[in-house]
Amino acid sequence: MLTLLVSILLWCVAAIVSLPILVFCLECAAACLCPPRKNERRTAGKRPPLAVIVPAHDESLVLGETLRALRQSVRADDKIFVVADNCTDDTGNIARENGVTVLERSDPTRRGKGFALNFGFEHIRSEGYPVIVVLDADCRISADSLDELGARAAASQSPVQGIYLCQPPENPATRDTISGLAFRFKNLIRAVGLSRLGGVCHLTGSGMAFPADILQDVHFMGGHIVEDMQTGIALTRLRRPPQLCCEARIESLLPDEPEAFVSQRIRWEHGHVQTMLSEAPRLIFSGLLRRRWASICLGLDLAVPPLSLLVFSWLAALAITLIAAASGATWLPSAVLAGMGALLGLTIVWGWFCFCRHDIHLSALAAAPLYALSKIPIYLKLFTRRQNEWVRTSRTGGSPDAEHSPPSTG
Repeated sequence: MLTLLVSILLWCVAAIVSLPILVFCLECAAACLCPPRKNERRTAGKRPPLAVIVPAHDESLVLGETLRALRQSVRADDKIFVVADNCTDDTGNIARENGVTVLERSDPTRRGKGFALNFGFEHIRSEGYPVIVVLDADCRISADSLDELGARAAASQSPVQGIYLCQPPENPATRDTISGLAFRFKNLIRAVGLSRLGGVCHLTGSGMAFPADILQDVHFMGGHIVEDMQTGIALTRLRRPPQLCCEARIESLLPDEPEAFVSQRIRWEHGHVQTMLSEAPRLIFSGLLRRRWASICLGLDLAVPPLSLLVFSWLAALAITLIAAASGATWLPSAVLAGMGALLGLTIVWGWFCFCRHDIHLSALAAAPLYALSKIPIYLKLFTRRQNEWVRTSRTGGSPDAEHSPPSTG
């Protein structure tokens, strides 16, 4: 009896770890086999007037360059709004100097990007714009991308998300290169795969377009540390799942200071894990119950932890099953996990070759294990000091392209 219980337990461990690996590999395969087509501009000339909202909390170092670039992308009947949210610097004045409308918000008890966006939406709704686009204060978006987002949102009457990537800074450290690679897997490769498989995507915070009527039914999740992801889940439940617009590209730079880099990772990855544990089972179950394929696919995607944590989970499960097998238990769970590890490694190399080889050298993959090990303290804090509140990533000076050439979308 004890042997049977141990075998069942080992198979459960193997299944729990294998499922997210299979989802990861399936998404990457779908993206590699059906990649976005280049120069696919079907609707850019048909978009309606846009309201572009830029939430900004103490963004004086980057806002000016962002607005100057954005003003070259908008049309005469568009309007730019900056929400100066609980600012203690010159954010509001810089926005006014650039000829945009400033909405100032002061509420130190309710801090976070979600509160700023809800405040901005309430003011913009009365202006009558049919589509509202959200762009972060440190991002760059081309004119064609703005056109594609607006046209797609108007045509589908669904929220639309562009491809949002964080690029390594000039002269990047190994940490920055690996982080940029991980970003491409999450926000490009897996996003394209999820869109191909389920016709849905996650909202990633910048480069989002919303038909105005949707914002009457759903609000951003206030000070939640991953308010964009939570909002996308809420919209999927309302049968208005976000759609991916591969033709729209949005970029920002990764933080170049170690403290800011770690702070950003803690917020993103703790938020992801918390949302994964609370929302993935509900999305999958409700999708099965109501036969909603988009909900099932979004839940399965959400069940995949951050890539470093996925690798750690696989290593831990493999070690447990190997130790048990060496003590007399069945070797089959270990063999299954070993196969899953090989499949995961091959998929990462395949995804790199299809989407990243022109921008990220293959040697970056060799440094990935050390990068993963550096994130162990972040994951340990999930058990000791989990982050639950929104924290702004600090800026170190200059806009993303103030001192560098314009980033490529690759």
